[in-house]
Amino acid sequence: MPTNITLVQGIILKHNTLNINKSTSVLKHLMYVLKAYTLKPIKHTNLNIFSNNKLYSCSTDNTGAFTASINTPLKDFDIYISGNKTPLKTVQSYPTHFQHKDYKINVISDIDDTILVSYTAKIAKRIKTLLLTHPSKRKTIAYTKSLIDFFSKNDIGIYYLSKSESNFFQLLTHFITHHNLPKGPLLLTPFLNFKQLLMSSKNKAYKITHLRLIFKNSPNQRFALIGDDSQKDLEVYYQIAKEYPEQVLKIYIRITNDHINKKQNDIRNKYQNLQVPVTYFKTQDEIDLDNELQQLIQNLP
Repeated sequence: MPTNITLVQGIILKHNTLNINKSTSVLKHLMYVLKAYTLKPIKHTNLNIFSNNKLYSCSTDNTGAFTASINTPLKDFDIYISGNKTPLKTVQSYPTHFQHKDYKINVISDIDDTILVSYTAKIAKRIKTLLLTHPSKRKTIAYTKSLIDFFSKNDIGIYYLSKSESNFFQLLTHFITHHNLPKGPLLLTPFLNFKQLLMSSKNKAYKITHLRLIFKNSPNQRFALIGDDSQKDLEVYYQIAKEYPEQVLKIYIRITNDHINKKQNDIRNKYQNLQVPVTYFKTQDEIDLDNELQQLIQNLP
C-alpha cells in the first residue's frame, strides 16, 4: 500500500476466540476446530476508528468483517462499536499491524499447499489433517519456505493471501510463528458458521478482489506471486498478470500432482502469451536463491 493509505481489517465476534498453544492436545485441537464454526459474529454494526484525535467510520458486514481504507498513515488507533466508550480488544497473538515500507518488490503467497501441506485435492485427508494435526506439526513446502525466507532477508515484503476462512486465523498464525516464516499481513476469507460451510458460502472472488485492491493501491510497487495448481491460483494469477502486466515480475506455481488435467493445461498455454515469467516447481525441487533474486531485480523498471 502507498504511504498515504492505511488498510484496517478485522472481524468482530460476540465472544473471544478460542486459545491454542504449543501444548494443546489433539482432543482440544479437535474441539477448537469444531467450535471455531460456532462463534457468533456481530453483524451490520457501525464502528468508529480513532487516531490522532480524528474519527473514521466503517461497519461490519453479514459475516462480522470490516474493512476501512483510510487515506492517511495510522500508527496507533482504537476501534469502538459506535456508542460504546470501551475500545475493542484484539485477542490474537500475531502482530496486529504492519508499518508500511516502500519495498521495491513484494511477494504475495498463497498458504494451503503452497507453504503449508494441506491436501486440498483430497477432501478426506484434508479434513483429517485439519481436525487432528496441531499447526506446529504441519509440514511446510520446502521450496516455498526457502524462497520467502530468502526474499524477506533481502528486503522484500511478504503478504499471505489465502482462501482459508478467518475461523482459522489463530491456527495459521501459530503455524507461521512456529516455523519462523516471515511475518506479514495475513488476508483470509470471511468468517463462516457450520451452515455457511456446508452450503459452500465462501466468497469465490475473494482472492482476486484482494489482489486487485493491493495492486490498485500500490501502483509503483512490483510483485511476485506464489501459488499452487490445486485450486484457483493458476486462473487468478493469470488474470492479475493480464490486468497489471507492468507490476507482476514473476509467478511461481507449485505442481501438486504429476497428472496435469486439461483445464490446467489450457491455462498453462495461456500463460505463454504473457510477458511475465512463470516457474512451475515441486516441493523438493532445488532452487538457486541468489539467481531468483537477481532475476526479479533485473526485471525492475
